[in-house]
Amino acid sequence: NNNGGDVRCEATKQTVASELGTVTELSEELMEQGNKDNSIKVDVYDKQNQYTKMDATTVESDTVFVEVSGGKLFEKNDNAHNQIVLNKDQTLVVNITPDNSKNGNGNGNENGKGNGNSFELSGYVIVVKETVQNGDETKENVTEIRCDDFKKAAEYASKIVFNFGDYSGVIQVHQSIAATVIAPKASYTVHASSSGQVIVE
Repeated sequence: NNNGGDVRCEATKQTVASELGTVTELSEELMEQGNKDNSIKVDVYDKQNQYTKMDATTVESDTVFVEVSGGKLFEKNDNAHNQIVLNKDQTLVVNITPDNSKNGNGNGNENGKGNGNSFELSGYVIVVKETVQNGDETKENVTEIRCDDFKKAAEYASKIVFNFGDYSGVIQVHQSIAATVIAPKASYTVHASSSGQVIVE
């Protein structure tokens, strides 16, 4: 007789379902919170090489939002040149809506062709800015951290949030990232070590 085990198993299922329900509500709330005053756009800062960045420091807000669609986080996979820029105390929420109707890159692969059922989280450099006051002198310190520098990157993994809302496809991670991933209805495939929390179905 294993009724005790069955009861514990059922209780665990109910707990997980409840937690996923809470996460789903959080994910939906984050999707709705971005507005013109605290939102930024993805910027191509090197058009020749198609290097892009998300610069939260252009907005005076503790929490900054950016909207991303398509099949990739960045148009070009380059974990040494793509950038996420933050002030030391800022949080960046990236609301992601995978959509293969834009840029033809729905499967997140290099060939740019696919069915839109997966999204690729590619690597980046975290650029942290901090204003330091020393007497009458104000100085801005800038630190660049690669996501595969796990010890340093882990400090900022909670300050970068990738929110997938009700996306139910597959999230692919082929390069190291440092972030909190909220995707209560998606599945998650990892091909590289990363820092942070992952909340998926």
